[in-house]
Amino acid sequence: VDRDRMRLSYEHVQTLAFSIDVILIVVASIFSGIIYHLVIFSTSGDIIQYTSFGFLTAIIFTFSNHFRSLYAGQELLDFHKQVRSILFNIILTFFVLTSIAFSLKISVLISRGYVGLFFFATLLSLVVSRAVWRHFLHIALDRGLFVRRRILAICEDDRDLAGPTITELRRYGHMPVSTLNIPAGDVSQEDIHGLIRQAATASQNLSIDEIVIAISIHRLKIVTQL
Repeated sequence: VDRDRMRLSYEHVQTLAFSIDVILIVVASIFSGIIYHLVIFSTSGDIIQYTSFGFLTAIIFTFSNHFRSLYAGQELLDFHKQVRSILFNIILTFFVLTSIAFSLKISVLISRGYVGLFFFATLLSLVVSRAVWRHFLHIALDRGLFVRRRILAICEDDRDLAGPTITELRRYGHMPVSTLNIPAGDVSQEDIHGLIRQAATASQNLSIDEIVIAISIHRLKIVTQL
């Protein structure tokens, strides 16, 4: 098997997570509507209405998540943060939809029982999906299935800081092919210019995809200079 052809990218993960959320929310809406009407009225109800309401809910929810960068791979690994965000976004989404329904005077067309069931079905399905995503991403990271982007790492001349940085870059699918060191202590303008020249040369000669600067929080001014 050609492992390079099987490699993933975080861009693919974000697109897939976004799309799956849309599908889950629409399905939850249809399922909730059918179940509610079968139990209460012994009919399946208006499936087109459930689909439309689910799709509108999915648009608001997913774009809210997207603008907060919650579909990024590293964000999907944080299960507890994802659950908190899901709960917040669902409440916000349903509040927005309820406000729209009242303002357009169409709230009488939407059953409270259906909305309540839809809310909990959506919450449950999204939380389960996040547990699956976390499990999948841990496996993918451990097996090195992510695309190996060629990285130039600019790190402080401190093995205690540089070592873990390089390890984490490799874990997240990156391939550090060159490392430049930031001198300890005060850094002159000439040092900065020297680092930039070295970075430019390395980028051209080694086909670098990204440059990562890893530095302690006390020296963030150097990042701005670079």
